[in-house]
Amino acid sequence: MISISNRTYVARGTGTFLLAAAATLLAGCGGVGQLSPGSPGGMGVTSNARSAGAVAAANLPSLPSLSSAVSPDTAATLYASDSLANTVVEYDTSTGAIIRTLGGGSSGPVIYPEGLFVSKGALYVANEGGSGSAVLVYKSGATSPSRILQEGAQFEPVDVAVGTDGTVYVANIVTGYSEPGNVEVFKKGSTTADYAISFGSGSEALPVYSVALDSSNNLYVGFTNKSNKGEINKYAPGSTKGVNTGFVIGTPTGMAFDKSGDLVAVDTHVVDVFQAGTDNPIRQFGSLTSGQYCAFTKSGTYLYVADSGANQVDEFHYSNGKLLSTTSLSDATGVALSPPEAL
Repeated sequence: MISISNRTYVARGTGTFLLAAAATLLAGCGGVGQLSPGSPGGMGVTSNARSAGAVAAANLPSLPSLSSAVSPDTAATLYASDSLANTVVEYDTSTGAIIRTLGGGSSGPVIYPEGLFVSKGALYVANEGGSGSAVLVYKSGATSPSRILQEGAQFEPVDVAVGTDGTVYVANIVTGYSEPGNVEVFKKGSTTADYAISFGSGSEALPVYSVALDSSNNLYVGFTNKSNKGEINKYAPGSTKGVNTGFVIGTPTGMAFDKSGDLVAVDTHVVDVFQAGTDNPIRQFGSLTSGQYCAFTKSGTYLYVADSGANQVDEFHYSNGKLLSTTSLSDATGVALSPPEAL
């Protein structure tokens, strides 16, 4: 791997080429975005950092084309959220070029975006920021949301997942972690929550970090339990009563399922792979500064991970855990790919 300025070159097989390199979206944010101890990437950003996120994104240059040696699996669209720049950037992974940018500035609608998800060509954005706390839904190619899923007044969405039946699951925190988080559930077509899964009660601060769905639409929720340890619960479709998977993890900041049905969970500094019936990861890879959300390519061959602490999105070869490329952002929080992984 050879880095020149903010462009990263990698070698895959015999061909060396440029992949998904981009100019940093935000300039002049030194001292902004300091992470709180023990907090996942963007969720630990101070309130000063959130207000500083109103700074508009800089002009974004297109990048040189890649070698023809690119694997067909990389011919996809990568979406990456940049919480400090208030943007979601769309890349063509086969050329490395920036296709377009959603948001930028303080007027919205994109304010402090976190987790992303793609379903049936639509992009779902967990929009954590301030009074704009909602999930924004963009149709393919659109620059304005076609739907807005409004969260409860005290909640801030940090992650989102969509079932094959169109049900939308949104992981929420409460500002300052002063109250328990929850997962709000929106049935197909709804713009207000049909029901919610609560975590804790009263003043118990149980942060909910991430949501993921397996091929049977079972919901998995990553959160911090009463013992201040990471926990991942499984919920049958339509159920509000979860079962602890028993997976041993520090902070489950992002999750996705691989083709084998194993749960992949970002645990701040590493990527864990869990198999049903086991407590400890069956393998680990990566060296992250403050990892957050993750997403697979359609074939499941490559895994993209947002590393907020390193201000970049990492691309890994999933089978061997090798880091293949990085994409620079001012605060990388969420990732999604289109077409998404086919489970």
